[in-house]
Amino acid sequence: MSVLPKTRRSARWFDLALLFLLAVIWGSSFLVIKVAVETIPPTLLTASRLVIAALVLTTIIYLTKQSLPRRLHDWVACLFVGFFGNVLPFSLIHWGETHVDSGLAAILMGTMPIVVTLLAHLFIQDERLNIKRLSGVTVGFSGLVILVGWHNLSHLGDALLSQLAIVGGACCYAITTIYVRRYVSASNLSMAAGSMVTGALMALVLSGMSLPPPPYPISSASVLAALFLGLISTALATLIYFRLLSRIAATTFAQVNNLVPAIGALLGIIFLNEHLSGQQLLALLLILSGIYIINHAHR
Repeated sequence: MSVLPKTRRSARWFDLALLFLLAVIWGSSFLVIKVAVETIPPTLLTASRLVIAALVLTTIIYLTKQSLPRRLHDWVACLFVGFFGNVLPFSLIHWGETHVDSGLAAILMGTMPIVVTLLAHLFIQDERLNIKRLSGVTVGFSGLVILVGWHNLSHLGDALLSQLAIVGGACCYAITTIYVRRYVSASNLSMAAGSMVTGALMALVLSGMSLPPPPYPISSASVLAALFLGLISTALATLIYFRLLSRIAATTFAQVNNLVPAIGALLGIIFLNEHLSGQQLLALLLILSGIYIINHAHR
């Protein structure tokens, strides 16, 4: 067997490993956010994590002697990603989850892979909708519903505006995923830093307009949580995000939203000695099967 196929297989497995790592990062973020918002207002937390990420990524740009985007077209892309990929979905989801249970929120966020699949069919030439992709999305979403429980669906419509806000956040992520996959041409690091800079500036303006008067009795635990969100959940996650979208199909990447609650359940089993139920195992197998089917849809 030639070296090239082996190299391609290794690269594919590495990208899938990064997808799981991203799911771990985003899955653990929900626990960290609960600590952070105990003493930090949500809009200030959004601005803080984006500012921290912007500082980290621009520092990496400087140390590696690379540059921020130079063309107007790339800065327009950064503005788009900063708003639709960070500021707007953060704001919608944070507000929505004040009135929606986490289980139902997970199902609503699971609409992102569905929207990505439909948009990819319209805007990405080599990701047309076919039976395999449709089957993969269906299997993955079924696993998500089984994981969080069918009973959560009974609350649909109880807080309609909040639920629509979460779906709106999921749609923002879907639109950003398609936009980056289809239109972004700048390097991964350049786009990651540029989108963080524009997102941080917008978040600071939003935070300044909506914050109540100080002082804010911010705890050290919330500060540490905000640092984790900025350094890991935003800066590192954004680097992985742009790398993956330049290498794998948008429909494959979108399955990360199904993986996030599954990873959260696994973390509970590993670190909190929680029991692995048959329902959780079945859900995980379905989600992984969905990713496998979609990843091989082009063959």
